[in-house]
Amino acid sequence: MTALPIVSYTNTPWGALGAIEYRPEGAVTNDEQFYRLWIENQGSWYTMATHQGSSATYADRYDIKRHVVNDTWHDAGGVLVGGGYNDQPDYFKIDSTTAAPAWSGFNQNPQQASSTDKYLHIRDNTGAYVGYMDVWTPFHSSSGGGSGGGGGFLSSNPKIENLTFTKTSDSAVDFSFDWENLGSYTVTNSRAGVVQTTTGNLSGSSGTESASFSLTCQEGDLVWIHGNYNNNALEYHPDIPGSQSNPYVFRVVNFSVSGTTLTATTFFSGSTGLNNDADFRDWDPDAHSWTRLGYINYDGTLQTKIVSPFSRGHTYYVVDRSTGNDYGIRYTAPGGTRRSRGRNFW
Repeated sequence: MTALPIVSYTNTPWGALGAIEYRPEGAVTNDEQFYRLWIENQGSWYTMATHQGSSATYADRYDIKRHVVNDTWHDAGGVLVGGGYNDQPDYFKIDSTTAAPAWSGFNQNPQQASSTDKYLHIRDNTGAYVGYMDVWTPFHSSSGGGSGGGGGFLSSNPKIENLTFTKTSDSAVDFSFDWENLGSYTVTNSRAGVVQTTTGNLSGSSGTESASFSLTCQEGDLVWIHGNYNNNALEYHPDIPGSQSNPYVFRVVNFSVSGTTLTATTFFSGSTGLNNDADFRDWDPDAHSWTRLGYINYDGTLQTKIVSPFSRGHTYYVVDRSTGNDYGIRYTAPGGTRRSRGRNFW
C-alpha cells in the first residue's frame, strides 16, 4: 500500500517539521481504505496525533478515507451528521493542477478523483493552504512505469534492498544499497523545490552499490534513489526512507527517540576557538527558559548527546557559541500539550 506525501506545503502550524504524508492502515473495509497522517520530525516519524500528545479520544482527528471503487476521499473522524461527515475537518479541493486553488473552491464535502482531476488540495481549519497530494496516479499507474536512464537487460524481478544513508559530515551523506537486475540507478536531491539528479551505472546481475559519489547536502534537503531497467524506473520501498514517496531528509543535527531516550548527533562545523564550541540546550515551554545540558566540541568525528529520560514537549537544540545562533533545526520531543481538544481536522 502506498504512502501519499503532502507536497508544496507552505503552512506548518505544527512547528519545524520535515516530510508530511498520509499512510494507509489496516485492511479495506466496506470498500474504504483508512489513512492516518504522519509527520517527520528531525529524522523520526510520528502520527500527528502522537506528536501533539492527543488522547485516544481525539486520535482520529486527522484521519481520512478513500473509497477504493469510486476514488472518493472524505474525512474519517467525528460524528455522522445528516448522513455526511461533518466534524469540522480541513477543507478539500480536488483539481487538475498542482497550483493552489482559490479559497472559494474548497469545501468539507467528499471529493472524487479522476485521471484529470487527481490532485487533492488541503487547507487547515483556519483556511491556510497546506499542500496537495496526487491521489490518482499511485492507484492507477502500471507497475514499473516512469523514465529511467542507463542500459540494462530484460528483467522481471528488478530489486533495490537494504538502502542506507550515512552522514560523513554536516554537509555530506553517503549511501549504500543491494540490487538485482538493474542497469543503473538515479539519485535525486531536492532543495527548496530545485531538483538535481545524478545517475550511476551498474554492471552484472546483482551486487552492492556503495556511494560511488558522495552527495553534498544542506539542511532540509530531500534525497531519494530509484533503479532503472529497460527505460523503466523502480521506486524503492515507499514506506522506508529513501524513496520518492518517503525521501531521506538531511539534517545538520539528527535527533531520534527510542522509548524515553533522546539522542542527538552532529559533526558540528569546526572549531570556534572557544573552550567549548557549542551548547546543547533544553527549552522548557512552560517556564519559558532554557537549560544547558552540556557542550559539544569539534574534533572531526560524529558527536553524540543522550538525554534519558527526555522531557515530553520540550525543545532540544544546538547553539554555536561563537555566534549565538542555532546550529541546525530545533527538535520538539513528542507528547507535548496539544493545542486544542476541538474536533478540527488539523
